[in-house]
Amino acid sequence: MNTKTKLDSNVNALMQRIIGWTREHDRSFQQTLTSLCEGTLPEKTAKTLRSILYAYPHETVWVASQYLCEAETQFGPIPDSIEMVSLSRTVKGYEVKVICKGGQQ
Repeated sequence: MNTKTKLDSNVNALMQRIIGWTREHDRSFQQTLTSLCEGTLPEKTAKTLRSILYAYPHETVWVASQYLCEAETQFGPIPDSIEMVSLSRTVKGYEVKVICKGGQQ
């Protein structure tokens, strides 16, 4: 598996893990990420999120975080509005597919 394919696979897997985590904790990813960076996220919550993020290379976390934050900005918070986010590599970069609750894209 080449590097680009591995990155794409890891980014999509991480995004799905983060989406599952946000549903479990009923939290917006953007708010959670801000709280994690500011040190205001409760320790137990921060520990569970860190364990997911630390399992992936830094560039994978960066790419997944960037696209999830953009999706939340455009469509609303993950637990309330977004069902799934996936990326596909194209010649011009990534194509983002967002499936909202109720099947809207």
